[in-house]
Amino acid sequence: MKQYKIVIDTNVWISAVRSRGICRDIIRLCIMRHKIFSCEFIVNEIREKLIKKFKVKEKTVELLCEYITKVAIITKYNLDSLPNICKDKDDNHILACCLKAEADWLITGDCELLELKEYKKTKIASPREFLNWLLKQK
Repeated sequence: MKQYKIVIDTNVWISAVRSRGICRDIIRLCIMRHKIFSCEFIVNEIREKLIKKFKVKEKTVELLCEYITKVAIITKYNLDSLPNICKDKDDNHILACCLKAEADWLITGDCELLELKEYKKTKIASPREFLNWLLKQK
């Protein structure tokens, strides 16, 4: 099976942490078989949302963020070259990460990103869509 370059959006990481299910399964699969890419923006957004919105203990969140930086290749992109595509400006950081990583896939639950279906050479899919696609590849 081909190894793909994959960016996992904040909401998928958070879903994987908060419950057992498809997001956790997708992340495990990606860690085992593919290359995961991320960026400081995603790691910081995970940190902020888990602590402020979901009241997860800071120490637990830091352990998760450390884990992500170990299993993912952290890309650095130029803030001056952020795309200006999404209404939610934060989503442009996700697209910049995909571009810098030359990602094959972005896995996200974000409706606005999912509507794009593709950005440059990166296909954009929900966790379920990505899993279904992977299963068809076998």
